[in-house]
Amino acid sequence: MKKLSIFAISLLFAGTAMFSSCGEAEKKKEEVKEEVKEEVKEAVKEVKTTVDYTAMAAYYTASCVACHGANGEGNEAMKAPALAGENAKFDAAEWEKTIKEGREGSIMPAFADADAANLVKYLNEKLGK
Repeated sequence: MKKLSIFAISLLFAGTAMFSSCGEAEKKKEEVKEEVKEEVKEAVKEVKTTVDYTAMAAYYTASCVACHGANGEGNEAMKAPALAGENAKFDAAEWEKTIKEGREGSIMPAFADADAANLVKYLNEKLGK
């Protein structure tokens, strides 16, 4: 049996270390992939909860301005209450329910397809709540 030189032993250890580090590198790569996936999920969630003020302004203009006014001032003749001022202090959940279900005995129809949560956020921002 031949004796291994120190150089050969060094190469053997280096090769073993390299192969084991390849496994570790692969494991690290998978960990990084998982971290990135989680970060992307969080970013998507954040985007979904961010109000698209342009879209909400367009929705308000198309669906709400005729009764509630451009600045939420309301319309007494139509018995549509102001959304600004004191009325802007309504609870967000109450506003969302009114948007989705309408208000019985009033001119307020149901807007079941509305993005009520983001519309309320937009109104609160626009009307200075």
